[in-house]
Amino acid sequence: MTYNLLVSADADAWDRGSYVLSYGRFLEATDEEFVERFRSLDAASISSLVKFPALFAYETFVGKLARVGRVTSIARRGLDVRITFEFNEQVPALSSEQLDTLSWDLELGSLSFQLVVKASRFAVGASERWHHGCRTVFSGASSGQIL
Repeated sequence: MTYNLLVSADADAWDRGSYVLSYGRFLEATDEEFVERFRSLDAASISSLVKFPALFAYETFVGKLARVGRVTSIARRGLDVRITFEFNEQVPALSSEQLDTLSWDLELGSLSFQLVVKASRFAVGASERWHHGCRTVFSGASSGQIL
């Protein structure tokens, strides 16, 4: 399953319902297959991206919980990309320890949560293990609740 991963060092990034990041950080640490597919941010690629579930995380040093939800819209203006999003309130927030436990299943290996960065990044990944990894944390949750 394909999902969006958004990681920020900004402690308020996922508190506002929308966030602006540099286009240069869009698709960072994303497999080339997805970069080619979504780089243009045209109507078709945006339509696809907003259908995927999303994981909104912080760098470990921020000390805030990650959330599961979805991107609801994406717009590019010059060198900036504005995303709006919503969380799935039925899915509990995830600690950095839980993300560490799930890092293999969610294919987070290339995105070190220990790395200190001063900007946010938006990656797209495919993981057949996404649902398995989420069920590990949300025992008893159905796939409808996860998405």
